[in-house]
Amino acid sequence: SVVTVVLLYLTGHILSFLSSITVEKYSRWTLGFPSKYLFRKNRSSLIKSVFDLLREDKNKNVHWYKIRFISRIFIRGVVTLFLLPLVGWDILFRHIFQLKEQYARPFGDGCLPLIENGTNDFFKSISDKTGENLKNNGDYIDADYFRIISHYVKENAPNHSGSINNYVTLYGFSRTTTLILVISTWVSLCHCFMNGLFCDYFYIPISLSAFSFLMYMEFNKFYRKYSVEVFLALCTVYKKDGKEVGRGISK
Repeated sequence: SVVTVVLLYLTGHILSFLSSITVEKYSRWTLGFPSKYLFRKNRSSLIKSVFDLLREDKNKNVHWYKIRFISRIFIRGVVTLFLLPLVGWDILFRHIFQLKEQYARPFGDGCLPLIENGTNDFFKSISDKTGENLKNNGDYIDADYFRIISHYVKENAPNHSGSINNYVTLYGFSRTTTLILVISTWVSLCHCFMNGLFCDYFYIPISLSAFSFLMYMEFNKFYRKYSVEVFLALCTVYKKDGKEVGRGISK
């Protein structure tokens, strides 16, 4: 019925939102943004992200800073505990087996300078035309720059739009599926313990937990591929001499 379709549609949106504030947040806390680690900058970890909070707004109102710091630490703790079914696997593979590069791999040595120089040239042209300083700590790539690039690419690289949209869909689907599998793991654990079935059916929550981690890696893979595609599209359509393709920032 129509009501069922609407309810399913709303449920999908709610799950997508919840996954964005849990699964995606955890990924950013532990790996950083793909648009940063692709350039081997801002390599993050959960512990490092906590120390980053200590440096934020430290010179502002001390009382408000303490409240904000404690609340953010509490939120990170709650999210990490909730995602424990995949966090355990993540710690095992990323730290013990040192497989972080498998789902947070930066650009290769041959590709990195080309894309980095192209990105810097792109932002230098914007700075020259607008008179705005887009640098942060002397580097364009350290600034909040990716949304500008993605909008430029969307307008000027129509041949890449199909791939970009596919990656957005896939990383959104993987992120939401990860959340569903984490919730399913907790539900199965509660059911097994409450009914004394854990010894007989322990493999069910363990399997769901493992699948949640696999989907988490899929999410990071497509999140990275989306960012890579945007940068490659920028290098394809932007020309250093100012003769940009399409409308964009052309003279």
